[in-house]
Amino acid sequence: MTNEFFGTVKENEKGQGVIQWDNPKAVMAQLMFLTDRRVMVIITDELKEMSGQQRKYYFGCLVRPLADGFGWSVDEMHTWLKNQFLSAIEMVKQPNGRIIETKKTHSLKIGKGVSTQTAEKFYTDIRMFGAEYGYTLRKPNEDELLYNNLDK
Repeated sequence: MTNEFFGTVKENEKGQGVIQWDNPKAVMAQLMFLTDRRVMVIITDELKEMSGQQRKYYFGCLVRPLADGFGWSVDEMHTWLKNQFLSAIEMVKQPNGRIIETKKTHSLKIGKGVSTQTAEKFYTDIRMFGAEYGYTLRKPNEDELLYNNLDK
């Protein structure tokens, strides 16, 4: 059973991080149900959808210049960048007990499924990749006039 609960990390009077739950009653109800059982807790940034401005930046300032330079479509370039820079090796146990390595790609559906930190690392990796091939890819808000006039 998997449940997602959202909250904000705050600092208490001892300088420690504590979670202020959005729905503390639901959290407590779930904890009561799991009394005396081992649980796994994963803490991560909340995943948010990419804003219109972020989408314009990603496609207009990163994907499109590379796609044009390599002679690929925007969709082809987006898919390649996602596979290249948003993939992780995952160990998977098969039904026969054999463990294999598999490449897992984040589901970046135009801004869904990655944290802000992961997205920024993704953009930095793309800018560094572009620089290796002689492309100067702009950082967000580097050229406000260009940035505001981009569309996918």
